[in-house]
Amino acid sequence: ATVSVLYWTNMALLSLIYVAAAAELPLLGRTDAVDMVKGLKVVGDTAFTAAGASGLVAVNVKNPGEAKELWRVETGGKANSVDAVGDTVYVADGKTGLKVVRNGSVVGEFPEPCLEVQVSGGVAYLRSTGGDIVAIDVSNPTAAPELLGSYNESSAEVLFVVGTTVYITVYNSSNASRDLNIID
Repeated sequence: ATVSVLYWTNMALLSLIYVAAAAELPLLGRTDAVDMVKGLKVVGDTAFTAAGASGLVAVNVKNPGEAKELWRVETGGKANSVDAVGDTVYVADGKTGLKVVRNGSVVGEFPEPCLEVQVSGGVAYLRSTGGDIVAIDVSNPTAAPELLGSYNESSAEVLFVVGTTVYITVYNSSNASRDLNIID
């Protein structure tokens, strides 16, 4: 039988919930891993949490009833968003920029202040603290990340990437609405 697990945070707790066809979703496990969860990415048996001033926290969720912290990295800023590809984790760390982490150690940095990160095809797409979208080459995570380009949109709010297509929501002050911009 296939077991599906929903990973959920309520800002302070990481909860694992069994998802089935039933109307009730039983709680499988919970961990008080951090004081605040601002972003979450699960790869295999590891949940990576962007934990604000607590940095990046990795939690083993192989056995949801016994979820345990594996390691944490103090990032020096406020971890707002996290993405992971294989064993490499990317953290949008506010004013201190992008942090690249492997096995609990920072192996690379890019100084662009950012609130959100999405990685696709060796490129990290950042939503900067000013709202612009910045593309950085992270194909070699231990090398210094190289700026590939940027899209100036000072009111970008949400970033999502599929392949090389970037979707952002943008606040339109002229009519107080949100627009969807698509960049390729």
